Amino acid sequence: MTPVERAALLYEDIADFRRDLEAHLLQGYVHSTPEAFVMARPVCATAPEVEIVNPWHAFPRERWDAWWIWLAAGDLASLMPLFPYELPCIGWQRCWKGRPNMKFYSMKAIKKRLIFEKLINREVNMDIGPNFLSVQTATDGSQWKAFPAYPCGSLSLLNNSGEDIHLKRAGESDASRILLLKAGQAWLCRVTNAQEIQVRRADASSTQVTLHAEAE
Repeated sequence: MTPVERAALLYEDIADFRRDLEAHLLQGYVHSTPEAFVMARPVCATAPEVEIVNPWHAFPRERWDAWWIWLAAGDLASLMPLFPYELPCIGWQRCWKGRPNMKFYSMKAIKKRLIFEKLINREVNMDIGPNFLSVQTATDGSQWKAFPAYPCGSLSLLNNSGEDIHLKRAGESDASRILLLKAGQAWLCRVTNAQEIQVRRADASSTQVTLHAEAE
């Protein structure tokens, strides 16, 4: 099944899918490849929600500051280079606790995360430099483990371990820990060396998982 076919299955009535497709062909952009499918249009991220979620509403060019993803399926990373021009933000809507939840993110941060995930999963043929670090949680789930030593000013972490993780800085008490949810991402600044950042499983399990980070 192709990405566009998977996208169409999200609609109960195929006629609704075709109407949304027409709206984006006229007011936005549609990309369909064997790897991915997306319907998107340029919007103003601070506009009223009713305007953003209306695929027929066209914003004047001078107000464009974000790409609004109406529907996407497949490998979104493969579509990133296909946007006709760069906008600072990207947004979409999900259901959270049964309610629609509209969010905008930095386009730069999203691109970085997608590339980071591909590097970790070895899905792209790129050499991973020494600034890409990893650490396993301790076999004693109550203990903290530090990232390898690497001089840096900040650390970007990606939690694709499948488990919630606690983070803290070396020398600080457990009360200062930060919760990094599974599939979450964190950016820690004012770091002089990656080994200042310590991790452990939030559930204190002795089953080891691996965390990845990029030192900058």
